[in-house]
Parts: sequence; C-alpha cells; structure tokens
Amino acid sequence: MDSLIDSHEILKLFKNTIGYVFCIILIFEGTKRIFLKPRRRYSFLLLSLGISYVMIFSTAYFHYANKFEKVSIPSDKFSLNPNIPEDWRAESPPDERENYSKIMARFYYKETGSLINYVDQTGTWRPYCPTDDDVKMRDVNIEYKFKLKNLENSYRKAAWNLIITAIFSALFGFLASRKMI
Repeated sequence: MDSLIDSHEILKLFKNTIGYVFCIILIFEGTKRIFLKPRRRYSFLLLSLGISYVMIFSTAYFHYANKFEKVSIPSDKFSLNPNIPEDWRAESPPDERENYSKIMARFYYKETGSLINYVDQTGTWRPYCPTDDDVKMRDVNIEYKFKLKNLENSYRKAAWNLIITAIFSALFGFLASRKMI
C-alpha cells in the first residue's frame, strides 16, 4: 500500500513539474519576445497562455485550500460551550435529557479533548467519562484535522510557488531580452 501511495505522489509531482516548466517557458519566452522582436502577436499569445495557466491553477489551489480549511473547522451549528445550563431541557423526560447531555459532552470531548459534566437520569450532574470508542474517535478526529491542515498548507504553497515562479520567469525573460543575463 505504501508503494502505491509513493507512486501516486511521484506521478503527481511529475505532473506538477511538467506544468511548472511549461508555465516558465511560456512566460519567459513571451516576455523575452515582446521586448526583442517586432512580431508581438505570437509573443502576446505565449505570455497570455502562461499567465492564464498561472491564474487558473493558482485559483484552483487557493479554492481547494479554502475548502480544506472550512472542513477542518467545526460547524457553527454546534456550540462548543462547555457549560450546560442547570435547567437545560428540564421539561424533557429524564432518559432523553441524559442522552442529549451525553451527546453534547461526547461531542465536546471529541472536538476539544476536555471533559464536561452531563445530567444523569436522577437530575444530578456527573463528569463525563469517555469510553474507549470515544478515545479512538478523538484520536481519529485529531489525525484527520492534522491531515486536512497539511493538505490546506500544501495547496497554499503550490499556489504561491506557481505565482512566484511566474513572476521570476517574467523577470528573467525581460532580463534576457536586454542581454543582462
């Protein structure tokens, strides 16, 4: 399984490298030819293709980074307030009240790792004690958040690398046209 992941990563790296090189060549040659030759139509075509590539892929990379960021943050629908009010759902049946308060305590534990109190069937407040499944789910939750954060960071880095590469290739194209390099 690790060899499949490694080969997939190698293919992805190869594809990205070809795209970067293609982008560098288009922008470099387009910028250089704009300042060198009177035939500027072909030069503008090369430069516009390179800039289009940069704009499309950097926008896509930023879009995916933002999506991963939104997924890794808990939803606004769920309040992570550790304090359940004393009279919370007092009109509900005791078993339902206990069940819902345990769900809130379990959710709070899985998201933050902290323990809060829940209401039992007699109406007394007890500290929540996570089960083995809760601890496993907390570990899985932490692992997924870590992976999502890594994906978000890698997409942001890819977008900025592409933009910076385009700027430098345009600069080197300009310098090559002036015979400075």
